[in-house]
This record gives sequence, C-alpha cells and structure tokens, in this order.
Amino acid sequence: MLDRTCFESDPPGLSGLKRTPGARTRGWIAPGPLLARKVRLPFSEVRTMSNRSCSPRALLLLGLLATSCAMSGKTSPGAEPSTQTAPQGAQEERGAAAMLDHFPTLEKRPSGLEVVARLEQTPGNIAITPEGRIFLSQHPFGAPKYAVVELLPGGTTRPYPTEQWASAPGPDGTGLQTVIGLESDKNGVLWILDNGKGGGEGAKLVGWDTRGEKLVKTIPLPKPVAASNSFLQDLVVDPDRGVAVLADMGRGDLVGESMPALVVVDLKSGQGRRVLQGHPSLQPEDVPMVVEGRHITVADKQGKQVEPRLGLNPIALDPKGEWLYFGSMNGRTVWRVRMDDVLDPKLSTEELGQKVKPYGQKAVSDGMSIDSVGNLYITDLGAGAIGVTRPDDPYELYVKDELLQWPDGLTYGPDGYFYVTVNQLHRHAALNQGKSATRPPFLVVRFKPLAPSAVGR
Repeated sequence: MLDRTCFESDPPGLSGLKRTPGARTRGWIAPGPLLARKVRLPFSEVRTMSNRSCSPRALLLLGLLATSCAMSGKTSPGAEPSTQTAPQGAQEERGAAAMLDHFPTLEKRPSGLEVVARLEQTPGNIAITPEGRIFLSQHPFGAPKYAVVELLPGGTTRPYPTEQWASAPGPDGTGLQTVIGLESDKNGVLWILDNGKGGGEGAKLVGWDTRGEKLVKTIPLPKPVAASNSFLQDLVVDPDRGVAVLADMGRGDLVGESMPALVVVDLKSGQGRRVLQGHPSLQPEDVPMVVEGRHITVADKQGKQVEPRLGLNPIALDPKGEWLYFGSMNGRTVWRVRMDDVLDPKLSTEELGQKVKPYGQKAVSDGMSIDSVGNLYITDLGAGAIGVTRPDDPYELYVKDELLQWPDGLTYGPDGYFYVTVNQLHRHAALNQGKSATRPPFLVVRFKPLAPSAVGR
C-alpha cells in the first residue's frame, strides 16, 4: 500500500481519475471498489504532497498509476476503454524506473519544486521519451556548440543524436542550425524543429528514432511553408494521425511584421501548409512583458530599444489528440480548436477561424502543457511561476519559486512529473539591452501536476 499521505485508498483498485468539482480546490477521484472517499486538496496541499512522507517507491508507483490512466484517456469510470498496448505500458514502466534510478536524490524546495539538473549551457525546450530519456534543445541565445543534447545521470550532457547531427550543418546538410522546439512521440521518435537561418532558409523537421538510434525522416520547410520572417519555435506531434503542428510565432527578428501561423505538416508525405495566418487568436495582445520588475525591450532596426509584442508561442495537444490549445506570448488568452478542424484542408481561413474559441486565461508565457482533465500548465514569466488555466475557474499560480527565472519549455515524463527548463532568457543580451547578465547554472526542474497526462505532452 502507498503512503497514506499520497492516497486515501489502496491504488490497485483504481480504475481512472477525474477532477473533483469546486472553484478553488482540485483533487483526484479514484473510482473503484476500494475508494474510501474523494480526495479534495487545495493547490497548496497538492503542491507539497511529494514533500511529506511519500517514499521514492511510493512516488514511482504514483507516477506509473498516473501515466497508465493518462494513456488510457480516462477521466471517469464511464470513459472509453484504453487502447494502450502492453508493450507501450511496459516501456513506460521501465522509463519511470529509469528516471528514478537516474535522479534518486533531488533538491526538494518548499514550493514543491524539485531540481533535476544544473546546467552551464542555456536550455531551450525539453522532451522525454516513454523510456525516460531526457533531451534538451540548446537555446540560440546561448550561442551553443550543439543544438540538441541528451541529459544524462548526474546532470551531464552529450550531443544528440550524434556530434555531427547536433552541430551546424555540413556540406551534405547533416546537422542542426537553430533549434528550440522538440517533442518525443509515444513511439520514441524525437521530433526536432530546426528554424534554420530564418525565413525558411535551412528550416526543417527531423525525426530521430531514439530506440533504434537512426534517422526516421528529414522534412524540409521551405517558403511558403516558412515565411520570410518566420520563427518556428514549438510543435506538437500526433503520431496516430501522422501529423505535426508547428507554432510559427512570426517576427523572427522580434520587431518586424507580425504574421504568425500554425503550420500543419504531413509526416509521411512531408507536405506542409500554413493555417490561420494572421488570425486574431495568434496575434499578440497589447500586454507588456515584465520580468523581475523590468519591462523587457529589444533593439529595433534602427537600434532603438522598444517593447516587443510577440504572437503565437505556447502550444499544446491534449492526451487524446482532440483539442489543440495555443496562445500568444504577449497575451492573456488561451484559445483552442478541434484538431480535426485544423487538419481539414477544405476549411477556408475564415471558416477555420470561426471554430477557434477562447478556453481560459493565462499570463505572458513561453510554454504550455496539459493534463488528462484539461488543466493547462503555463510558464508564467512575470510571476516566476507555473500557473494553471481551466475553463471554469480564474487563472491561478500553482508553483511559485525564486528559481523559476524564465521557465520555458515543459513536458510530462513516465514518472508522473512535469519537467521544466529554466533559462533566464530575460538576462541574455538580446532581451537585456545588449548586455548579458545571466548567472548559471540554468536548471531543469520538475513538479507534480493536479492530474496525470500522457508522456511527451
């Protein structure tokens, strides 16, 4: 039996999870014959559960339970049966155990945050495979030698997929130029989004099989798939449909024309198309970016410092692949649209735009992910926190910690935690009037969510 501080009943009888009602509290309901009672916990209680008396083994089992429920897509006893195969579940069990072995002792903060690794190089986004392998893009602001690395036990890194691939492209095109977005799918394929030199020059999507350690596919993203001032900075992948949706923020120079778009890429044919280009839901709102009490500015084409207004940035796909969520970086609204509609080539821009609806509130943010019951986790840049967005409640802070100096990318691991990169981007020269004030180490941290998600989300 797990520690009583983790569960109110014995976990083997759990058949699914769902969110409890209530405006200010959230907990997990464990339906089944062994259910003792509903567990209703305020955010402060959920945040500190793992800091009480849960043993590492208890936390591991909690992660396995959460992942199993998330992969089945269940949120209630009446939900559709799981389509998860036994091999997939076994892989994730091994992945959770591997992550526990790799990080047996972590710095645990009063906020509920746990420090996984301290890094000397600026991370961008993060991806975790079902087997528990962790990969990081290296943010271009840090002028990295390698575009992508694997995070190894003890916090060391190695270039990935290979030193040649992780380095600048050679004459044969092998290599990576400017990578921020990356995501692992349920099959262990790491999808790497390379913005190239900007404007479609050298932009590509690379799929790498992390199990067989071999190239799956390289998909070029030339004009007009990538526009003249594109900034291809994040993505979601749906391997069941065989598609990826890329977030093109536009304003690759941070100050030019704002023409954000979703880019739909067929992973089999390699064909791509831009949808919702310039739609109001993708455009920035007139909201300043204020971090550590300072209004962030960038240099315009005349060298004058101006406050940027940046569009489409955070993007997430729910564990069932039904809804696509997104928002602008400088914005306070989360929007969503059905994935089926995004992929429908018969819909005009106007028709698709009419299907985009507001979902909830958010802060100025750089990253976003979602759990199995619709809680969206937002990297809140101004508050130095992780916030939660839900359709029926106001936006709230979930984990706040002084270490969260520009929380950037986040993803869900097989051990039941969300993992987050922290990279101090506001202290880099590009966002700090030409002078770098970064103070390594940069961080990978993790936290327990309100409900489980699917690995890779």
